[in-house]
Amino acid sequence: MSSIFSIICAKFFQFGYNFVPEPDLSFVNFTWIFKILFFVIIFGYIFFAFLLTFRVRILADTVNTPFNKVVRAYSVIHLVIALIGGILALAIILLA
Repeated sequence: MSSIFSIICAKFFQFGYNFVPEPDLSFVNFTWIFKILFFVIIFGYIFFAFLLTFRVRILADTVNTPFNKVVRAYSVIHLVIALIGGILALAIILLA
């Protein structure tokens, strides 16, 4: 009886006190699902920025107000920021 107990204790202390066998889940990798999801979200936001820019330009051309140039400038600035931010976000996602 003591020899079995000593073997069990030796095996237990060989791995340390908190040895818990874990299943090998290396074949399960869901990161590509999240990357695709983020690609779709970022693409949707950039597409929305393009549509917003075109809508503002059409509206500025249709209605004559003194703020037409300011509104066009803001829409272009928004589009540029969306493009740069989208490209940076895609790069970060690819590097993750």
